[in-house]
Amino acid sequence: MAGLFMMNLPLLNKYFFQLQRLLGMHMPLLYNHLAQQGVEPTMYASQWFMTVCIYNFPFSTVVRVWDIFLAEGVKIIFRIALALLKLNQEVLLNESFEQILQTLKQAPSRQDSDSLIQVALSIKLKNKTLKDIESEWLAQTM
Repeated sequence: MAGLFMMNLPLLNKYFFQLQRLLGMHMPLLYNHLAQQGVEPTMYASQWFMTVCIYNFPFSTVVRVWDIFLAEGVKIIFRIALALLKLNQEVLLNESFEQILQTLKQAPSRQDSDSLIQVALSIKLKNKTLKDIESEWLAQTM
């Protein structure tokens, strides 16, 4: 996690790249809509990754996320991010740039903890997939 706070935020940039690819795999319609609107993970997911879901999430959610985070690592943050996008997908698909960012800013505090965790844990995400996307990111950054 130290790479989150190094100059140029290399770890955070890798996470953004991975989230973007995962969004394209899991929710292609939303991925395309966000791309058309010019919305990128850097605009909405920074605090989710940098604070490990502490900022703007209800305490009941934070406790559960951290429990899973300590057991399985950063993969839960990707699952939470994808779950937030999935649970708000219908609304997001009908919004423009500013509205999308507002919805995503408010999404963590508006989401029921049980629903969010249930959806997050239902998202299939293998460590190999994250590693493969990381390799793609490394190839592009070199």
